[in-house]
Amino acid sequence: MTSKPVLSHTTSYKNNGSRVYIRDKKYCWIPASVVSTDTTSNTAIVSVDLAANWVSITSHTSDEQFDEENEREITVKLSDYPGGELPKQNADENGKLLAKSDMVDLPNLHEAGILYNLKCQHASGIPYSRVGDIVVAMNPFQRIENLYNEEKQKFYVNKIIWGGNQTSDKDFSMVRSKSTVASFFKFEKTHYDPHIYETSSRAYSGLYGMGASDQTILVSGESGAGKTETVKIVMSHLTKIATFHDGKDPPAKEIIDSVALSETLVTRILDSNPIFEAFGNATTLRNDNSSRFGRYTQLKFQLIQTSTNTFRKGPKPKRYTCVLSGADCTTYLLEKARVVSHVSKERNFHIFYQLLASPTTFRSEVWDVLANATAESFRYVGKPVIDIIGGKSDAQNWTDTQKDLCGLGIAGDKLLTMMRALCVILQLGNLTFGPDPANDDHTIVLNTDELGKLSEIMGISASLLNAALTERTITARGETHKVLLKVREAMDARDALAKEIYARLFDWLVKFINAATLGEKQNDNEHSYRNIGLLDLFGFEAFDVNRFEQLCINYANEKLQYKYARDNFRSLQEEYEAEGIDLFDFASVDNSPIFTLIQSSLGLFAVLNGECFLPNGNAKSFVYKAKKVHKDQPALVKKLLHGPSEFGIKHFAGDVVYDASEFIACNKDSISVDLIECASKSSNSLISDEFIKLSNEKKELSQVKGRRGAIFNQMTCTKFKSQVTSLMAVIDQSRTQFIRCIKPNKSMKPYVTDHTHTLVQLSSAGLLTAITIVRESYPDNLLYDEVFDRFQCLVPIAVSSDTNLKDQVSTLLSTVLDGMEKAVGSKMSYPFALGKTKVYFRIGLLETLESDRLSLYTKHVLFIQSCVRRNLAMSIFSSMKEAVTLINMFLRAHKAMKRARNHYLKFLSCLISLQSLFRQKAARKSFTVARKAVTRLQAHIVGKRTRKKYLKCLTCTISLQSWFRQLLAKCALIELQEVSAARYIQKRWQCWKRRKEFCLLKYATLCVQKRWRSWRATSSFSKLKNATLIVQKWLRGWRLRNDILIMKNAVLLVQKWWRSWKLRIEFLKFKNATLLVQKVVRKAKHKMQFTCAITACVESARKDHARIKVQEVISQELTAHNSSGVDPWLLLDRCDKIMDDLSGDLFEFRSDCSTLKEEVLHSNNTIRHLNTALEYSEAACKAIKSNCKSQIQKLKEELHDSQTKINCQEKVIESANESHLDYKRRKEKEILELRHMMERNRQKANEESESKKKEVDEIVSKIKMEGKEGHTAQRGKLRRLRAISKESKTVTVMMVRRCWTWFVGRMARKAKTKKEFESSMTPCFEDTCFGLVCVENKEEISQELVAHNSTSTDPWSLLERFDRMINALSGDLFEVKNDCSALKEEVRQSKETILHLYTAIQYSEAAYKAIKSKHITPGSNIHKPKMQLHTAQ
Repeated sequence: MTSKPVLSHTTSYKNNGSRVYIRDKKYCWIPASVVSTDTTSNTAIVSVDLAANWVSITSHTSDEQFDEENEREITVKLSDYPGGELPKQNADENGKLLAKSDMVDLPNLHEAGILYNLKCQHASGIPYSRVGDIVVAMNPFQRIENLYNEEKQKFYVNKIIWGGNQTSDKDFSMVRSKSTVASFFKFEKTHYDPHIYETSSRAYSGLYGMGASDQTILVSGESGAGKTETVKIVMSHLTKIATFHDGKDPPAKEIIDSVALSETLVTRILDSNPIFEAFGNATTLRNDNSSRFGRYTQLKFQLIQTSTNTFRKGPKPKRYTCVLSGADCTTYLLEKARVVSHVSKERNFHIFYQLLASPTTFRSEVWDVLANATAESFRYVGKPVIDIIGGKSDAQNWTDTQKDLCGLGIAGDKLLTMMRALCVILQLGNLTFGPDPANDDHTIVLNTDELGKLSEIMGISASLLNAALTERTITARGETHKVLLKVREAMDARDALAKEIYARLFDWLVKFINAATLGEKQNDNEHSYRNIGLLDLFGFEAFDVNRFEQLCINYANEKLQYKYARDNFRSLQEEYEAEGIDLFDFASVDNSPIFTLIQSSLGLFAVLNGECFLPNGNAKSFVYKAKKVHKDQPALVKKLLHGPSEFGIKHFAGDVVYDASEFIACNKDSISVDLIECASKSSNSLISDEFIKLSNEKKELSQVKGRRGAIFNQMTCTKFKSQVTSLMAVIDQSRTQFIRCIKPNKSMKPYVTDHTHTLVQLSSAGLLTAITIVRESYPDNLLYDEVFDRFQCLVPIAVSSDTNLKDQVSTLLSTVLDGMEKAVGSKMSYPFALGKTKVYFRIGLLETLESDRLSLYTKHVLFIQSCVRRNLAMSIFSSMKEAVTLINMFLRAHKAMKRARNHYLKFLSCLISLQSLFRQKAARKSFTVARKAVTRLQAHIVGKRTRKKYLKCLTCTISLQSWFRQLLAKCALIELQEVSAARYIQKRWQCWKRRKEFCLLKYATLCVQKRWRSWRATSSFSKLKNATLIVQKWLRGWRLRNDILIMKNAVLLVQKWWRSWKLRIEFLKFKNATLLVQKVVRKAKHKMQFTCAITACVESARKDHARIKVQEVISQELTAHNSSGVDPWLLLDRCDKIMDDLSGDLFEFRSDCSTLKEEVLHSNNTIRHLNTALEYSEAACKAIKSNCKSQIQKLKEELHDSQTKINCQEKVIESANESHLDYKRRKEKEILELRHMMERNRQKANEESESKKKEVDEIVSKIKMEGKEGHTAQRGKLRRLRAISKESKTVTVMMVRRCWTWFVGRMARKAKTKKEFESSMTPCFEDTCFGLVCVENKEEISQELVAHNSTSTDPWSLLERFDRMINALSGDLFEVKNDCSALKEEVRQSKETILHLYTAIQYSEAAYKAIKSKHITPGSNIHKPKMQLHTAQ
């Protein structure tokens, strides 16, 4: 027996250069070598050591960056790893990675070691590994030669079944008694490679013998891991085991007869697999041939008892053989939604594509429309992304499917009926719906031709189909109503019908296959039959969006995981608890809280059923109720970021977030009664029969008492829960074998391993947790007396016999295993544990003790053997010496004969050499001739292929050239069309332009003619008018006399009211003037100031009076329209002067307002600082008066600081005032410059307008002198002069704007802050904008004044515009005056406040000095600073 090291991933490495694994974000674990360790910082420096073929056999799905460079040094923290040490590699002395077929044999058993062991096996083309009796299958993504041949099948059958294991139930129980880890040490150590044939053989051998029971093989893994292929291989092996025998004994006659009878049954069972793949598999993003349903297949075996070794004496031992007698299949959760929709890169179920790829004759026989149809002809199918599945095309797969269906009895009319049902599904997808033009609430089928095709294939009238798809019958309180469906609802009804037809078709097919493979029972003895169940179920699923199907799938996987954990870990926990060993907590692998959350009486399924029963049930309400009921459940994920229809569950493989938006519809899975009744009338017998059954079920359900419970039982989750529960009950009654399938990479490449993806699957399968428990458990155990008897010889000291046996064993093992304890984290890991009846050893430790015991025995046995062998050798030597002499004689004779034989052999070899040379020459000659012929033949073939390729390239080149020339010709044609269009547009434009000129000339001629004719008509009309006026005058005079008498009284009354109102206005004006004079008199301090104020008031009043008078005249004239005979042009000149005065006054007042605002701001700052100083002075005086010395000292310091601050602030204020005055002067200077510039521009414009006015006057005089002959020519000159005037006005405005831009830029450069710039620019901007508006309006009016009567402009309209402008200017001037007076008042008050504060500060200083000197005399020290202050002011 060889020694076996103890398994641990925390074996300490004291020497540098140890090979370890380190964590990586991209690859999870990467190999490295230890360079150095630092115990103080608990870190290690490692060098990355990647294999030479790392890139070719490693893939990743992470976005993290990774440096592929070897010998790259990295510093790692040892505290981040279990036990504070890096996991060691499983490598030999030369650094080569050790790959073990049984991972329990790995020296260092940990996560990284398992990963790299599987990776090494996969890269070597070995798909199968073993963890105890669990087979781990890595999908190789390729066909491996001789892996599944008949020799390999016989090998495992002979080793496990016929090799003595069939009667080894006692040995099996003994092995299990020696091992406590039931999952990994149920069987003795095997010496052959792991294979799934090993699992099938063990399941077969467990059908008979002691402890025989039904068997179950659980095949698990994610989509693409190879579950379906594994089940097919295992099923094929199980059906053939009975045909193999061990070769020692010939098979009995009864076995031969039973096998012959079951050959047809075996063929049917194996032929059912391609049928299930065609109808239940589809292409997904993860797998080209993914099973979209779960399947549990029970293979029924009949136990046949036979006798063996007929010629042996004594009782004949019995031998059992199991022969396949039937099969039964149960399916779960078919993905019906795939029938009506699938992702763009996925496919529908294979059978649709196979049907469309079938021969044309068969398609035309099924349906005429199908003969010329392709996959693109049907919306449910669409263009397939691939057409090769399992190395075969869809047409080849159809041939296999049709053959297998015929083998099961589905042929002829039955096959045509089933295919036509599939055509009904395809045609349903082509129906499109839209709103009825006559009624928006009603939906109709838009493509009636497609509806006609559907009517033909279903055998139902189009009107009945249309009504069933667009209407719904609702029964309420015994009354039946028809409800019109919307477009979305009609589409849902169509999809529901298609899904229901496919589901019923699939169920019918499963029942038919079960009936064909059931077989016949030969007797009624139940004990003579055993079952082997094969479970191919969906793997654990977690997508970006997880729906109802994922919840059901993961619920089933939770059940299987619970079964796996209970079988493999619960017995281990129970044994340790019975022995009093506290090793691990089963809660780490116990997922029973999930079932409380999902399947309890208030679980998710129950809440979902209740929500489905409500009329207005929705996903948000379901999620809210579920979270409220299970808020304390640890298995429910609680996150605030979840949406109102989202919830999470903590599964054994990780947290999964579900979107419950479609849970209600999926759980109901309902179809309307109208569709059921319509489909029941179909001429397709398969569809009509199935839907008649469905209709009867609906009727029975409506008549059942306790309808709520009956409805709940029809919900999808309830039915699935019942199916899973019954399945687990069957599995619990059997012995379970496990096959864990692993998908090494998502790209499905051979020899490549994705670390992250593989570790996730290992964790989901529970292998990492199981191996961790194995690493921490004690797999080997012995009784106390056995340990003491076997290993007492290893102790160099004597053990006292007076002590207890348990203490003796403890002393014995402690002495032998001294120094083998290890620190794992904060705990100590001991190599053995003492139970109540047994001693438990770490994995590999018992083999080490046995090796040491064997070495000790070997040492003593060798000495005994040497003595015995010496005696035997002496006796043999004496007898042999006598025989040697005789032997020598015969030996010499033999040598002589040998020499003669050698001479003969040499001659024979020379002769053979000559013959070989001759034959070689002849063969070379014939070979040369043949090679020349072959060379010529190859050249001919290569030339033919090359010529074919050249012709193909030539054809393609010509096609490309023709296409390119066609493109150039199209471009040239487009360019010619554009040129011709441009020419046509130019032609039309020129024609239109000339026509416009002609129309203008025509219009001018008509105007002249009109004027001339109007003049002639006016002269004749005036003569008639004078005669008419004489008559009208007498009549009007008589009428006016009567009207004057009536209006005279009204006029007198209005005059009276008008005079009183005018007197009241004059009185108010006089009163305001008096109040203003009084106010000025009160404010004035001397005569000069009073005279100036009165003069300013009188001047402003005079201006206001003149303006008001002009406004009154203008308003009167506007109302009377020149009734008084006043010339409007004179009024316009006066208005022009008034506007100039108002604009100037407004500008001056606004500049004064801005100056006063700045003075008020500085005065307020000064008042604030003086108030602060005054407060400090008063506080100092109070403190001195109260004789508080400490307070006086503080106040002195504060007063000194305040005085310093005040002085500084006064200096700052003075400098600010000086800078403000300078700034104000500069600003005023700039404003004056801007005014002068604008005035100059204005004068230039006035001069130009005056000159143009003179020219106009001259032209007008010339027109009057010359008469009517040159009237037209002079009018043209007048128009040109007006254009020149407009241009001069535009130039003036541009100059003003340029000056304004220059001024704004200058102000912006001088301003220090944005606020200062805004405060300085606001008044200027307002004045300038208002001025520009006034200037523009005034220029327009001035032009009219210049033109005078030369144009047809109405002076009264100009006068109205002047009136509005004057009113606006007057209002602005009034507001600015009020603001200016208010600001002046504020400035005056601020100055008085400053004066009082200065006085108070001086008084406070004088009082402080007087108090300090302690001789205060009234007025002595106070009046002096007061006089100084007055003098300074």
